[in-house]
Amino acid sequence: MNTSPSSLGVDAESAVQETSVWSKILNMFAAPREVFEELRASEASSVANWLTPTFLMALLAVTSAFVLFSQPAIVQAVLDQQTKQFEKQVAEKKMTADQANGARIYLEKTGATLFKITGSIAGAVGSGIGLLVMSTVVLTLVSFLSQEKIGFGKAMEIAALSSCIQILATIVGLCLISMKGHLFATLSPGLFISDFDPENKAHLWAANINLMSFWYLAVLSLGISVVGQIKWAKAAVPVFGLWLAYRLIVISKGWAATGM
Repeated sequence: MNTSPSSLGVDAESAVQETSVWSKILNMFAAPREVFEELRASEASSVANWLTPTFLMALLAVTSAFVLFSQPAIVQAVLDQQTKQFEKQVAEKKMTADQANGARIYLEKTGATLFKITGSIAGAVGSGIGLLVMSTVVLTLVSFLSQEKIGFGKAMEIAALSSCIQILATIVGLCLISMKGHLFATLSPGLFISDFDPENKAHLWAANINLMSFWYLAVLSLGISVVGQIKWAKAAVPVFGLWLAYRLIVISKGWAATGM
């Protein structure tokens, strides 16, 4: 008996039902494998699948900058940290005491506004750059770890939809930062450090052991494994390894980043 899709009046291409980008975004938190299976089954890539999450991430970054730097405690914490950096540069003879004092006075006058503007620009631009970087990582890993061949557009879909976890992480981080009063509050052991010191590498490591980061990395690894048709562990090892290498560089250089 012939039971092919065509004999049932159903096109073979419709065997995998295509969902909207908003359904994909919501399913990234509940059923990410289904989303990636749909991406794998679809030969063509959709601009909406990578543009929408990236736009949301950029919008949230801009909003976060205005919300955070509208809080005097956050602004003061950043000013205090900048003052320490000026003092360090004076001690290392990289700037004079007068230059440091002038820079400090300028920041005190323009701090909140300046931080909002620079934070918004950095967040918006960073969202786009981050997408390109992670898409390149996805494309490279799929090419090296599997026999599957994907285009850059498909890699962008995987990277952008995985970043939906980062969107939630940003919201969680925004709440925690507002509660703790400093920019290094994450869903990590660092949350329990009462007097957080960004100059302390142990404190930075504690803040970087972020549960939201691990969730994001796990989902990104899942996307690579599904589209590349390989085991999750095979994708996860290089993904987590690259993250660890990046963190080692960031913390050793004293850049104090706590993002993904």
